[in-house]
This record gives sequence, structure tokens and C-alpha cells, in this order.
Amino acid sequence: MDDPFTLPKKPKLTVHEGGKGKGPGDGALTLTAKQAGFLKDVTVGRKTASDAYRANYDVSKMSARSIHTKASELMAHVVISARIKRYWQGEERARQSDAASKGAWIIEELTAIASDPKTTGATRVRALELLGKQRDVGLFVDRSLDETGLDVRTPDEVRQDLEQKLSTLLGKNHA
Repeated sequence: MDDPFTLPKKPKLTVHEGGKGKGPGDGALTLTAKQAGFLKDVTVGRKTASDAYRANYDVSKMSARSIHTKASELMAHVVISARIKRYWQGEERARQSDAASKGAWIIEELTAIASDPKTTGATRVRALELLGKQRDVGLFVDRSLDETGLDVRTPDEVRQDLEQKLSTLLGKNHA
């Protein structure tokens, strides 16, 4: 089973520029064409690390375990891992922005429907209800009583209440 996010204990930190090996402190941190292809397949292509490795490297003489190991090393590569993280953070920001935009559009449309004089009564009421249910307004939302709060009675008051309830129960049972 391929796990694209398993990282080796000591990641390979060799960074390449134009096919020549460079150390992490030797200037620009760029990727080879194969590494860039791997990165693109993992992010945009949404492939597993092993599948991305197979797509960009010659694996004809490699075992599945070797492919997985090499793919894991690439996932741990300082530049690749940073770019993958940045890519997914951007994706998440875009999803949140898109959801907020859609929410604003829906509210605008419901407002237009509710304020349009041509809108029928039932449609207007439904639009107003949906507008009232939005999180910022909070109308027409079922609420439940929170009975998990702290009891503010003193221990003596609790004891007295229990004794009264017990005597009432015992009195009814013995009568």
C-alpha cells in the first residue's frame, strides 16, 4: 500500500539547479524538470507520491518498495515539501473565499426576492425565513436548553431538596 506522506527519518536535502547538485545554502533553490513534474502531479494532478514518481522517473527496474522510498524522499525534499504545503494552503484559502462569495451571493438573491413587490406571499416569507436563519442573524433556529451548566445551589440546599423529594416519594408509596 502506497502512503504518499510517509517521510524518511533523514530527508535528502540536495537541491538541484539545472541538473547540477547544490546544497541548501548555495543560492537559488530550484527543481529539476523531473522534480517539477513530480510536484505538479502530486498537487494539481492529485496523484499519490508513488504514482507521481512513476510518471516522472524511469522505474522499469525498480520494486514497488524502492519507488515508495524514492517518492517519500522527494516528498521530504525541502523545496518540494514547502511548495506542496504552500499549494494546499492556497487551495484551502480559495475554497474558503469561494464559499464566502457564494454565501454573499445567496444572501443578495434572497434579499432581492424578499424585497421584490412581484414576489408572492409564500415565496417572500420563505426568503425572509432563510435570511433569518443565516448565522449572523440567528432567527428561526431551534435552540435547546443547556442543562449541563453548573449548579449554583449550596450542598445544604441540594441535600434539603433531595430529602424533600425522597419524603414526598416515600410518603406516596406508603400511603
